[in-house]
Amino acid sequence: MMSLASCQDKSTALVRSWKIQDLKYTKKIPEAMKPAIQRSIDDLKKSFVISYSPDGSYTTVMNQQTLHGKWKLNFNSSKITVLTDDGQTKDYTITELNPSSYKFKAIENGQEVEFEMIPAN
Repeated sequence: MMSLASCQDKSTALVRSWKIQDLKYTKKIPEAMKPAIQRSIDDLKKSFVISYSPDGSYTTVMNQQTLHGKWKLNFNSSKITVLTDDGQTKDYTITELNPSSYKFKAIENGQEVEFEMIPAN
């Protein structure tokens, strides 16, 4: 019974709107690319918000573009699986999840990236 409560707590912690506090690449970024990458990160910090709803749906807003889909945590809340509007399924590894911090790892353009999220409001 205790494990069910902890899974519920994790889902409850996720259900809110999140914005990017930081992005960290696990591989070293070439010096020549750092300014462009930092500009992209700064743009995402200003424009990216993802909102998870209790019904298992999510909405992502980024640069005036809105995307929708479905989400589901695995049994121990260590992974989130999302199904996008266009039918793609993606798994992300959750490294931290509580009401004030949400961190997950994703593969973006062949690079592993850790997203550090904070509540958007």
